[in-house]
Amino acid sequence: VAICSASTISYEYSCVGGILFVYQTVSNQKNIYSFLVKSEAAFPVKRFDQIFPLLENKKFIKNYFENRNKYFPGNSDANLVSIFEDLEKERGLTIRLAEQKDVLTYFKWVNDSNVRINSIRSSTISMKDHKTWFHSKLKNKNSLLYLISKNGIPLGQVRFDKEKSSAEIDYSIGKAYRGKGYGEIILKNAIKEYFIKFPKDKIIAKAKESNIPSNRVFKKLGFKKASPIFINGAKYYSYFMKGN
Repeated sequence: VAICSASTISYEYSCVGGILFVYQTVSNQKNIYSFLVKSEAAFPVKRFDQIFPLLENKKFIKNYFENRNKYFPGNSDANLVSIFEDLEKERGLTIRLAEQKDVLTYFKWVNDSNVRINSIRSSTISMKDHKTWFHSKLKNKNSLLYLISKNGIPLGQVRFDKEKSSAEIDYSIGKAYRGKGYGEIILKNAIKEYFIKFPKDKIIAKAKESNIPSNRVFKKLGFKKASPIFINGAKYYSYFMKGN
């Protein structure tokens, strides 16, 4: 049994140790504390007197470790590396709604060759058409354009086009940040923001069959796979995620 603050040490202990009780000492531990307690990978210190007598219950212990292993499975060395890499990716990350001043950043992303290949419309988009589209999206109350930056540098974008109680999601990442696990990070943050506004909605995603990274990230985030569809002769996989 261990008691420690909700710092990265708590993650390290979860990979190799026993029953964990955590407490929050500073504001930047809020997310780790919330994750550990909500996932029941650890217990809040204030419940120590309530939980401690249960530690002699074999079924309780078995259930606790089976649950924690979902988040901290074996191979602790690899787990620790992954955890610290994810924490480093999250460091300095900010998310906000796009503004008029972001039009050129979006233009650069939308005409990236990799983005065009994986888009329904693969041809290059002119600045005139892009400006018209971008400004109309900003004015549209059913469109939410999130821009994610790292240390002040634009990293990628996530867009939600809402219709009634569902929204289609679209995302792209700047070339310098691709292949480094940022797709999952920016989507997770944007989805969290969306469900704060619309907790009962459903989010729908489409990914071209050949776009392996996008298909992988939607599965990893917990999207459910639906029937494939064909658009302009290309096969797309459909995914959905429901709110509360």
